[in-house]
Amino acid sequence: MRLGLVVYGDIGTISGGYLYDRKLVEHLTRRGDKVVVISLPRESYLKSLGHNFSGDLLKALGELQVDALLEDELCHPSLFRLNRKLKEKSKHPIVCLAHHLRSSETGSWPGKALFRMIEKDFLSTIDGFIFASDDSAKSIRVLSDRDVPGVVAVPGRDIHEQAIDLDQVRARARGGGPLRLLFVGNLIPRKGLHFLLQALYAISQSNWYLTIVGGDSLDPDYAGKIESLIKGFGLEQKVERFGILEGEELWDQYRKAHVLAVPSTYEGYGIAYLEAMRFGLPVIGSARGGAKELVTDRLNGFLVEPGDVKAIALHIDELAGDRELLERMSLKALERYSEQPTWETSLGRAREYLLGLIDKGE
Repeated sequence: MRLGLVVYGDIGTISGGYLYDRKLVEHLTRRGDKVVVISLPRESYLKSLGHNFSGDLLKALGELQVDALLEDELCHPSLFRLNRKLKEKSKHPIVCLAHHLRSSETGSWPGKALFRMIEKDFLSTIDGFIFASDDSAKSIRVLSDRDVPGVVAVPGRDIHEQAIDLDQVRARARGGGPLRLLFVGNLIPRKGLHFLLQALYAISQSNWYLTIVGGDSLDPDYAGKIESLIKGFGLEQKVERFGILEGEELWDQYRKAHVLAVPSTYEGYGIAYLEAMRFGLPVIGSARGGAKELVTDRLNGFLVEPGDVKAIALHIDELAGDRELLERMSLKALERYSEQPTWETSLGRAREYLLGLIDKGE
């Protein structure tokens, strides 16, 4: 197959969504397919709308010699009108790579209404979907008001050697000292780090320690707000900050932690949650979106509603004070990770779907 993939910015950007996109490209390339990545400039939502009127972009996409064009759903403001013109020029199917709907994120209603209107228009131009979760499939079908064709290919587990064994998980949970919390994610409002800090300020400062791992370039204003909260709450001695970590440096943080706490307002799936479970970490995560397909509340973690600071604080206190509960949840998290399909299996479904969609169009 010859495929194009439209994304915002650099596909090498560190985030769960970009990791999924890279894994898909790697899988397709290993199978002998050719994938051309088309990078659109990352701009504000309103500026991105102007891309629909770019003759250069229309020409570039229209001249691609591909069997199908994949478009990351988050690029919808740049493509919702342009796709209609593109269909007049090209016969290949347009496939949406759907992590989650922008309109599913919390926010003020005027903004959400605009997102919903534009996203619905964009979805009507799509011939097929690769969904990253069942929740994404459901929300897109509801917004589209039609039974959209597609396949669910969830993020997968690695097939490399075991990251941690059962004895290590037990010993870590039973060990003394404060509850070691880990936050992994870009510093953007949706990831809910400000809610986590508010919760930690409300509870005893003797029974926890927080490590933050994540880039601060996507929203410098929010990153500045986080620094102000840490200082304003007097938590400088209880919080350790890292930027982006990858590979063994990141894995080392997972191994040392007891709990992953990323109380997002919304997650299409939550790849960081899955990564944490690889190391036997229970998750304090979002009750909104696809995370519930991975995290079972009170079994391998806790699901909290957006902004529920009291619930976050309660769950941290509970795990800090009950190491037997922490151990049980940690073992269940590791067990859940082992049940996840591999990337090869999951993305193999996506590839078979693409092949079938292309065959239908020929």
